[in-house]
Amino acid sequence: MRPKRNQIFEYEQFESYQFDFNIHEANETDNEIEIDVETTSLHDDLQQQNLTPDQLQHLFSQVSSELIAESVDDQKFFKREVTIKPPKASKVIQTPFPPPLSDRKEDFDISIEELKQLVKKEAGPLIIERHSPNTEEIDHVLSTVSLTFSQPMIAIVSLHEQMNPEDLGISLTPKIEGRWRWIDTKTIQFEANHRVPYATKYTLRVNKELCVSAVGGIEHREYNDRRIIIHNNSQPNTVYRLFIQPGLLKDIHGQVLEQDDSDQPIQFHVDDLNSPLFGALSGESDKDGTVTAWVTNLMTGAPISQATVSILNQKKITNKQGLCTIERCMEENNERRQVESREKEILVVEKDDDLCMEVNIYPNETDDDVYVWHVFNDRGLYRPKEDLYIKGYVRLLKQEGEAKVPTYSQGVIDYMVYDSQDQQLQQSKVELNKYGAFDVTFTLTENVNLGDGYVEFSLPDSKNGTKHYFNVQEFRKPEYQVSSMIRPTIAHFRYPTVDEYVIVTCQGKLFSGGYLSYANVKWTVQAETTTFIPAKRFDYIFGRGQSFFSWFDDDDETKISYPTKHLQGKTNNKGQHEIKITYHGIEQEPRPIIVRALAAITDLNSQIQETQANFLIHPCTYYVGFQFVKNYGKKDELVRTKVIVTDIDGNLINNVLVQCDIIGHGKEKKEDQNGLTIFEDVTDEQRLTIFSSNEDAVNIDYTPKIGKR
Repeated sequence: MRPKRNQIFEYEQFESYQFDFNIHEANETDNEIEIDVETTSLHDDLQQQNLTPDQLQHLFSQVSSELIAESVDDQKFFKREVTIKPPKASKVIQTPFPPPLSDRKEDFDISIEELKQLVKKEAGPLIIERHSPNTEEIDHVLSTVSLTFSQPMIAIVSLHEQMNPEDLGISLTPKIEGRWRWIDTKTIQFEANHRVPYATKYTLRVNKELCVSAVGGIEHREYNDRRIIIHNNSQPNTVYRLFIQPGLLKDIHGQVLEQDDSDQPIQFHVDDLNSPLFGALSGESDKDGTVTAWVTNLMTGAPISQATVSILNQKKITNKQGLCTIERCMEENNERRQVESREKEILVVEKDDDLCMEVNIYPNETDDDVYVWHVFNDRGLYRPKEDLYIKGYVRLLKQEGEAKVPTYSQGVIDYMVYDSQDQQLQQSKVELNKYGAFDVTFTLTENVNLGDGYVEFSLPDSKNGTKHYFNVQEFRKPEYQVSSMIRPTIAHFRYPTVDEYVIVTCQGKLFSGGYLSYANVKWTVQAETTTFIPAKRFDYIFGRGQSFFSWFDDDDETKISYPTKHLQGKTNNKGQHEIKITYHGIEQEPRPIIVRALAAITDLNSQIQETQANFLIHPCTYYVGFQFVKNYGKKDELVRTKVIVTDIDGNLINNVLVQCDIIGHGKEKKEDQNGLTIFEDVTDEQRLTIFSSNEDAVNIDYTPKIGKR
């Protein structure tokens, strides 16, 4: 490590400073006018001055025409009065609940003959009702193709089974990798593994001879509307031949078919399809183990009567509505055996050659009276030491006949507050008002655990309760944004005695629109010396140079940090707050100074956001930069350097006198009067002058008289 240097350079200061600055709130006078006065050159004796309000008024009074003030466009925050609601596709019909007894139909008297007529009812021709896509040219990404028939094509129990579309005569060309599946009993859909390739023509074909519905009907089409349909009268595993007798068949125009085609009969085969199975909808309605079974047809949904329903060796026959009730014997004082027996229970429904089973029959235990809670808070996300507001409603649903009627709950609620680590924060009680509502307010502790906390509410009389969750974090998504700016935006210079000033403005805007008005603002202004390199002159050294060893040490021993200033205020109705920073003075060693103005704006929810604006104060209009041709030199050998003079934009300045003071420190070996070897401190001081050039750097050469540094 290199030792700290002991010598003090000529212009170093550590206690008193020539530069000083102050801050205070900006007033209307500071915002009335801004004049950009050109900076004076080094050869002028005049200094920049700002006109006072009285001087400006006197200057304006000499103008021939009066100045007319423009109207300020102060508009209130725009808020839409009424938002147009989208039209409703449905119609609201007011009906009483529960419906009156006269409108209820407990029993449906359906005779066996009516059921037979319902089954024999003609289903109509089998046609394709719709398909997707329904246009020839597709201009969007396509991954599915679907067909919807007018009749059920498969049994509902076969929805999840794998199917082969070729069995129904359905094909898609050219072929694409994917799978066919039934969406419901009438709709089949092709799902491609990837999107369907572009710029390709596809053909979806359905073979009318192979495509047969599950109703059992067979449709034969020929020449558009000339068709013959047979429904529900075919026998399985049978070959049919259809003969058309001439002279009897008429079309819609009354024309008679006279051609005899008996030598070419229509022949078709009927496969052995499974007959429509019936299903059972079962469940326990009472706690004592009573089972109610409802048996319907899987295809039509019609009730199945005279079906045998059995469970635990008990059998019942369904009535006309397909309903039956079975009472089971329950084993008392042996809960374990009850559970084991229920796991083995199987509900079996039989009729003719069909059979259906339902397993794992469990009771559906429900309370007659139920409490319903609705609890919410004011924000959902909180910080430690903030107040949390909770409001809630409690309703008691009383069983009255077949309906549950809500009533206002009354009583006292116990509640306990926990943080995310289940640490109890508070325990108290709150009383419900006459409307069954309650309000709770408590303050989160400073050391509360971050995360999802919760509140447990309970009604002691009913042993009923609920939980409400809230979130605690140190930070949350801000609801507003802040910005800052500096006026004027020109380069800033300082003078020994004349005060200059800068206006710094901060503003807060809400994300939802509008301004963050009348919010607290805390300003912190700091100033310190820094370095400045003009544009395009990064290969030169400006200001105090550093030795080779100093590049490994980031501590700038000559850096000056001035006392920090603070100021508090509030934003106006436009969310703005302005301060005026005045400054003057130049240190004995002129160096640029950077001023940092930090504004912290706090909203009503204690959210704090900061914005910072910086500006640089130049000690003069010109900067001198130098460059070593070599980083090392020797005693009594020529050392060459390059020197330039530029403005703050890096432009070379001509004919400026540059004075270069070279000071070298070293030790010289000597002998004292006693003949002992000693080392004396020696100094090599040289002063060189030269004029700058606006074309290129000028050379300054010197010869060191001593070694070391």
